[in-house]
Amino acid sequence: MRKQLFFIISLIILGLFFPSFSFSQENKAEQDSLFSLANLAYDHINTNPEVALTLLDNLYSLAKEKKSEYYQGYSLNLQGAVYAMSLNSELATRQLNKAEDICKNEKNLLNVYINQIMVNCFLNNFHIAKDYIEKAKKISVKLENRKMGLIRSNEAMVFIYSKDFTSANIALKDQEKYIFTRSDSCRLYNDWSYFYLMTGKPKLAKRNALKALNLQDSLNHDLNFLMANAHVHLGEANRLLKDFQEARKHLIKGLELAKQYQIGIAEKEALEGLKSLHVEKGDIEGYQYYDKVYKNFLLKIKANLNSHYGYQLDSNNEELVKMRNIIEGLKLGLQKTDIYLYSLGGFLLLLFLVTLLLAWKNGRYKNQIAELEENSRGLKDKIKNIELELEFADHQHEIELSNMEKMKYKNLVKRAGITFDCVEKMDRSNAEDQNNN
Repeated sequence: MRKQLFFIISLIILGLFFPSFSFSQENKAEQDSLFSLANLAYDHINTNPEVALTLLDNLYSLAKEKKSEYYQGYSLNLQGAVYAMSLNSELATRQLNKAEDICKNEKNLLNVYINQIMVNCFLNNFHIAKDYIEKAKKISVKLENRKMGLIRSNEAMVFIYSKDFTSANIALKDQEKYIFTRSDSCRLYNDWSYFYLMTGKPKLAKRNALKALNLQDSLNHDLNFLMANAHVHLGEANRLLKDFQEARKHLIKGLELAKQYQIGIAEKEALEGLKSLHVEKGDIEGYQYYDKVYKNFLLKIKANLNSHYGYQLDSNNEELVKMRNIIEGLKLGLQKTDIYLYSLGGFLLLLFLVTLLLAWKNGRYKNQIAELEENSRGLKDKIKNIELELEFADHQHEIELSNMEKMKYKNLVKRAGITFDCVEKMDRSNAEDQNNN
């Protein structure tokens, strides 16, 4: 009986908690698919931004369908970052503003604020950029100084762009407190190199650019991304030092990396440096060539601004087709998971209803048993009372019988006594008669 009751209680608990269990399992499957797609997109940002944008667009659509605010904000923020790198500042601002409206998660919001700093810096909206710096710092402190080094780096760039070199110097020195990785070190050396270029100190700029390049790691895409800036800064430092051969070598290398990783600001600076280099060398043909390339670069940015996402994607691109297949696979896997969960849900719901029916019947049987037991107890009490009455009657009867026996005995004794007296008297009379004779 106890085992049956335990089984029923277990089924009831399972039935009661099925809705939350089903939701958690379905939610986990959705989160896994969104997480996989987000990671795939992130991995392509520094290697193939065009594919990254397509993946991020799909991530946003899937996240919106599944009502995931986190991944909607994540997608929009990274789209904004890609556009900012390619100098599509208006597109970047549009996506980042959308992300800011959606994001509730502080880690996501912190990333949005960091990207807003740089975008507004490129647009010369320095007061807006400074507002985002303060917002980012507040969240970073709450999150144990998360990404504080990157915030200080962006803050230094805002001060350099706005020609506030004293504040930039303070921000860069504070940035040194938050060096934890090779990427952090490389970024800091790049920032100091750019600072010294803008303050007319090419030797110090060259020294820091070389330190950044010494950290090069072909397996680290974040470092490869930073290498473009390091080569451009080193090329500019050599140009100012009149070492034109080294200047041209590093400016061209920086230009190649900037094109490869679609880093608009580095590509723009490299082309401007090459134009200036050929002017200083007196090479008119070289100047005309890079001036034409520079103008085409600006036209491309304008054309990108007028396109839906800033990139004209080749539908026959093998990698893009591969990514689309992966996305469809993720969606199909999610649909299969939904079907499985709904089937499991139906089975558990049926099991829950059966359990409730068994529990109801068990309760009804329990009431009947309790009623019978109560009636049984009443009958037992009645039987016990009857037994007591019979026992009392037997005892009384025994007493009466005993009294009757005693009375009989007394009567017999009395009669015996009378007879004895008579005999004795007769014996005495006979004796007297004999004596007289």
